[in-house]
Amino acid sequence: MELSPFLQDLSQQPIIQRLLIIAAYALLAKAVDIFVNRILKRLAAAYTTSELDDKVISILHTPIVFSVFFFGVFHAVTMEPVLAQPWEKFVPALAQSVALIVWTLAALRLFMVVGEHYLKSIAGRGKIGADLFLLLKNVVRVIVIVSALIWLLSIWNVNLAPLFASAGIAGIAVALAAKDSLANFFGG
Repeated sequence: MELSPFLQDLSQQPIIQRLLIIAAYALLAKAVDIFVNRILKRLAAAYTTSELDDKVISILHTPIVFSVFFFGVFHAVTMEPVLAQPWEKFVPALAQSVALIVWTLAALRLFMVVGEHYLKSIAGRGKIGADLFLLLKNVVRVIVIVSALIWLLSIWNVNLAPLFASAGIAGIAVALAAKDSLANFFGG
């Protein structure tokens, strides 16, 4: 009987509640991991002949599992009562930043795998040159990285207005400087 009041007092502690939430999300992340490994991968292998879906599942497996866990961390640190002042904003932003980095790396790998898959099929038909396709792949990679960096800066509440203003001015300068080079490149 002495254990029950002790457990009740323990469950009323905010740090214990947060740890229990994180543990519950960790178990949920493990369940998602098992679901992806045992069910989705088998379904993809059994019902499709393409290797692309197997690669896509392998690439997205880790970010999905980490997202479930990081959502738990974010949920735990944002619940009432709020954390002390430096941790109140730092820990949620850190969890969002790590999740963003994991998803950005997965998006880059996904674009590379899908790009290589379609490069083989397009190059075989002769519809588009390999050079143009590689240029497109690099442009997509740059767009993903720049978007992730902008999103990361916005997570940490960095004012982006000066960045966009200077990027616009720099874009005009680069466009004027590279006008002839781009005309020669696309003109052949």
